[in-house]
Amino acid sequence: NSEDSLSLSHDEVNVMLVDERHILMGTDWGLSIYDCDSDKFFSSKRLEGKHIKALCKIGENYLAGTTTGLFVWDGENFSKVAALPSDHISYIATDRGRIFAGAYGHIYELDRDNPLIVKKIHKLPGLSSSTLVLAICGTERADRLMVGAENGMWIYDCNRGRMTERLIRDIPVKAFLEQEGRLWIGSDKGLFIREGNGVIREYYHKVGDQSSLPNDVVWCISRD
Repeated sequence: NSEDSLSLSHDEVNVMLVDERHILMGTDWGLSIYDCDSDKFFSSKRLEGKHIKALCKIGENYLAGTTTGLFVWDGENFSKVAALPSDHISYIATDRGRIFAGAYGHIYELDRDNPLIVKKIHKLPGLSSSTLVLAICGTERADRLMVGAENGMWIYDCNRGRMTERLIRDIPVKAFLEQEGRLWIGSDKGLFIREGNGVIREYYHKVGDQSSLPNDVVWCISRD
């Protein structure tokens, strides 16, 4: 309701983040905050024309990735990170105290103490300026990142600035989870499980088969 500051800021909810007592929701018109104790929305922070696609808590602040830039929210106000080569921020991740934000053809590494400062811009070989980063995750090595993009799944060497391996080709990768040597990869064309020996098993929706995926689009993977 556009007239009610205590309702959702927009009906399109793109991302959610669970805090100690709250659920933060990034929508197509800003940030909505739900209080679990009182069972109601207590705040709606509108960002006019800014679709929030990613959320991450850093200390006492929150990072919001939008289609028009990266913002830091301190609980009261939004501050925009300095101009970036690509303002469409699609994903935010942390690994070993580092902060990464994915965009078209780039990953931005932010300063942990002051996320308004960009420490390094990683231009990703193999990804054009029109290829969007959809997911980021750390690996067992501090200098490597797993990068899911519109054109597949990659391993990126942060120090050398190059892709070392392409795990999945030509499939938009939306989510992944590494567990006990297995890599679970969610895409818009099914679920892929990559074993430690490199063998990849594929799972799809099959009409009439209730033991198959309910749909081929896998948006999120989480460990129970």
